[in-house]
Amino acid sequence: MYGGESGASPSVATLQGPLFVMSQNRQSLKDRARANTDFEINLKNEVNLEKILRELAEFQAEANERFAALEETGGSVANDE
Repeated sequence: MYGGESGASPSVATLQGPLFVMSQNRQSLKDRARANTDFEINLKNEVNLEKILRELAEFQAEANERFAALEETGGSVANDE
C-alpha cells in the first residue's frame, strides 16, 4: 500500500510545477504593469513640478522688477490699474 501512495506524490508535483510557473509569470506581468504605471505617474509629476518651478521663477522675477521699480521711485506705490 505504501508504494502506491508514494507514486501519487510525484504526480501532484508534476501537476503543480506548471501552476507555479504560471503564477510566477502572472505576478511578473502585474509587477511590470505596476512599474510602468509608477513610471508614468512619476513622469507626470516631474513635468508638473518643472512647470510650477518655472512659474515660481517668473513670479519671483516679476516681484524683483517691481521691488526695483519701487526703490527707484523712492518707495511710492504706482497703481497699474
